[in-house]
Amino acid sequence: MTPLRSDGSSPRTGIEIMPYQRRYRQELRELLYRSFRSHVHLDWHETDAWLDAGKATVLLAWEGRRLVGAIAASEPVDGDCWIRVAVVVDDAPPMPIMHTLWNILRLDLRAMQVKRVAILMLREWLSDVFAELGFAEQEWIVTLRRESLESPVELNPPNLTIRASEPSDLEAITAVDHQAFDALWRMTLSDIRQAVRGAASCTVALIQNAIVGYQISTIYFDGSHLARLAVNPNVQAKGIGGALVGDVLRRFTRRGVPSMTVNTQLSNERSQRLYRRLGFQRTGYDLAVWSVRL
Repeated sequence: MTPLRSDGSSPRTGIEIMPYQRRYRQELRELLYRSFRSHVHLDWHETDAWLDAGKATVLLAWEGRRLVGAIAASEPVDGDCWIRVAVVVDDAPPMPIMHTLWNILRLDLRAMQVKRVAILMLREWLSDVFAELGFAEQEWIVTLRRESLESPVELNPPNLTIRASEPSDLEAITAVDHQAFDALWRMTLSDIRQAVRGAASCTVALIQNAIVGYQISTIYFDGSHLARLAVNPNVQAKGIGGALVGDVLRRFTRRGVPSMTVNTQLSNERSQRLYRRLGFQRTGYDLAVWSVRL
């Protein structure tokens, strides 16, 4: 085993950093499964497939032949990316290992012209570790829920058509996504392809045969989740978002789905007003987003 490089600045000696290779899949899989300090935030992707796709930057920390930690950043989008995987063995202090991994990852991301890195605070152990690495709170993700089976009455704007998405729509959907969201929140084409593949419903809104909005929703054991809603900024505030949500609620009502949840940024007051108008209410389950500038 030949290390990519080591970081002598770490107070923990003997840590070697190597890029992920498929032959280390089982070791990483076991570390993610067995460790309490394990963070995985991959949305629609399966862990193995995401790691093997080769689009992420994934680093492994070894002490001798023992895997003791790993960190992975998503494919950058317009200078922003996310920490999607972070894990440290339970029987070692987390900071020296994660510090060593981050020092190398930060250099790699800078070389890729990444300007900002974010992480969703899904687990409590992350806050102490990533505060030491220079991350700080940037935003909150809030969750809203709609319990009623009754569909809202949302009249489609004139000349608007809503239909199920088709494979040929993916590039247009990605274009709308990038127009509607800041870089940190944008999805890549491969992300959208995977999301549509796993969705219970993906519909697009069209004006004069041009896609101007879309939604992606999933169904789970006791309800549904509006995973993505985007409208071209040039036609926002014209009822298109409401029409898309109303349409998918009607589709799920016919299937007997009892509820729907949705996440949005705390700072996105426009989306929260839309969801409240459609009968969604805050649940109190909020998650912090931390970030750091490189």
